[in-house]
Amino acid sequence: MTGYPRAQEVQEVQEVAIVSNSTRTHDAPPAAAVQPDGHLALPSAPVICDPGGKPGLSSRNRALITQINLLELEPLQIAYLCDRWLPELDYLGKRARAEQRWHQGFRWVVVLGGVAITALTSLNLTQNASPGPLGFTIDEVLSGAIFVLGLLVAAGGALEGSFGWGDRWRHFRSRSELLRGEGWAFLELTGSTYRNFTTHGEAFRTFVSRAERAIQEEATEYVSELARPDSDSSGGSYPCDGDGGEGGR
Repeated sequence: MTGYPRAQEVQEVQEVAIVSNSTRTHDAPPAAAVQPDGHLALPSAPVICDPGGKPGLSSRNRALITQINLLELEPLQIAYLCDRWLPELDYLGKRARAEQRWHQGFRWVVVLGGVAITALTSLNLTQNASPGPLGFTIDEVLSGAIFVLGLLVAAGGALEGSFGWGDRWRHFRSRSELLRGEGWAFLELTGSTYRNFTTHGEAFRTFVSRAERAIQEEATEYVSELARPDSDSSGGSYPCDGDGGEGGR
């Protein structure tokens, strides 16, 4: 009779051990998940937009990464903001700045060249046969300078009219600000489109739809109106591709 209680104690200890092992099995950390960047991490680790992976972003757009990482969104949604919307926004901004530099540079050539021609022409009204540099007379120097400046002014105006850098600058700038404004309206859940949503997760599908529509409209407008064969036939490769990040459309 004395052996029965001890056998019962051994059985109870074994049952407790089985329950304990089962509990530890359920509490074990889950399997690793794959982040959008391809790295393995636990599902509990937050998926963030890493600024280190985007060295080409402007400082203005780099500040948006902090706002993106504050959102409570799914990994795929964060990936869209980080790898689709933000690079497109940065691309449009860089193209706008590049086109602006070309447009303003040639405008300065035309304006300053025209002013210089007017001034040199007034000096050339009176005959002056005095010797000048390189054995030429003053009249010959002034006439040569007026001729060269006239060529520069004509070439500058023709190139600006052919490539349409001013029109392209206004196109990329307006589209960049449109896409940026759409993003900020989504981040702040404001405006007529997003003010009725309570969370960013609820508004995300609407944001993606509107952002993709804006991107497609920009590409269509550029190809149909700004990249016509008659405007690009004289230029060969596009002069601003190296500054735009993704090349021409």
